[in-house]
Amino acid sequence: RAVSELVSLGALDVVFAPVEDRAGGGGGRGAQRQQQQQQQQQREELTPLGTHLSTLPVDARIGKLILFGAMFGVADEALTIAAILSHRSPFMSPPSKRDEADAAKRSFAVGGAAQSDHLTALRAYQMCDR
Repeated sequence: RAVSELVSLGALDVVFAPVEDRAGGGGGRGAQRQQQQQQQQQREELTPLGTHLSTLPVDARIGKLILFGAMFGVADEALTIAAILSHRSPFMSPPSKRDEADAAKRSFAVGGAAQSDHLTALRAYQMCDR
């Protein structure tokens, strides 16, 4: 599962290694199984992105957010969102005051519409940090 997640993030390439022909006269099930294993042998190589992600002490998805945030010049915002994603939601919603809590959360929404929980939490943090 971890390998497939890293491949989907573009952090790992799976390269199939060339298979050496080791047909050495012996037959049977053992030889067939060994030959199949050799044919399915693969080598995993980190991509340049994967090399950078491997140096960060965070989950690969959070690391990718941080790296791309730095590349696009929004490192502060990316780091804040990464911190928010690493913990519980900063918005509390007590059952008895759920409507009030939802209204308070919507007041932080970017552009007045709740299109992104991440941007809403970022804006709440920025307003509290002033």
